[in-house]
Amino acid sequence: MTSVNDVRIIGVLKNAPEFKKTASNKPFAVLSVETEKFLKVNGESRRITQLHRVECYNQFSISFLENYARVGKRVKVFGELDYDRNGQARIIVNQYGGEVAAMDIDDSSAEAPAANPASKATPMKAGGGLGRLSSLKSDAKADPATESDVIGQVSDEDCQIPF
Repeated sequence: MTSVNDVRIIGVLKNAPEFKKTASNKPFAVLSVETEKFLKVNGESRRITQLHRVECYNQFSISFLENYARVGKRVKVFGELDYDRNGQARIIVNQYGGEVAAMDIDDSSAEAPAANPASKATPMKAGGGLGRLSSLKSDAKADPATESDVIGQVSDEDCQIPF
């Protein structure tokens, strides 16, 4: 019998992440993510919030947290459920197989330091690949060759989602 220890949550950062180092000098981050759900009790809607402790050892996620994470921003966390010595639950985001990423990036926090200043790349909006296509199309208005150079000959009909 196979078992899976997989936790996925989407919530709001409650505190600024704390950046620490292990005894072997490897960096990690500790953060608190709040989730909420709504229950109807006696016809009255109640909001239930839970606070989750997350320990992140994934270097890409740590880099994201250092540069873009702000209190109150929505994040998604993929990791495993674990318990500390006191029996408190925590989510562990390992180097491989885990992730902490943004769910909503506004334009002011999305400006990444450019590795190549000559690059005309625009930050990708949250929402997957179609956000990238729409940002490329907005650049194409300024430079007609941009769209065809980067993504080939793509028409609006090619970008339709069937669901």
